[in-house]
Amino acid sequence: MLKCTLNAKENVNIRKFSKLIPYLKSKSVGYRPKKSRILTKEEIERFLQEAPDSRFLLEKVILIISVCGALRRDELLKITTDDVEDKNSYSEMFCDFKSRPNEDMPQIL
Repeated sequence: MLKCTLNAKENVNIRKFSKLIPYLKSKSVGYRPKKSRILTKEEIERFLQEAPDSRFLLEKVILIISVCGALRRDELLKITTDDVEDKNSYSEMFCDFKSRPNEDMPQIL
């Protein structure tokens, strides 16, 4: 990844530096990247069914909007009430994000 980044952004080929690659490999021994914990479909369904609305209603709404809309964290933070249109039996959301232009969120029934 470092090699590609340096080559693309700085136009530097690290193969010219013969001692650099062995040095970087020696420094990465024992490194384990962090993995985010991902909720399974069953865990999401269980939370939505079993968690009391009196305590977790906001979290449930955020979860439904983010999962059904396939939103990234920063996109979720940019949603405003102006993005929501009430259609009586359902609501529609339209969000214009710079990271994914011209994409509408799916309807959430």
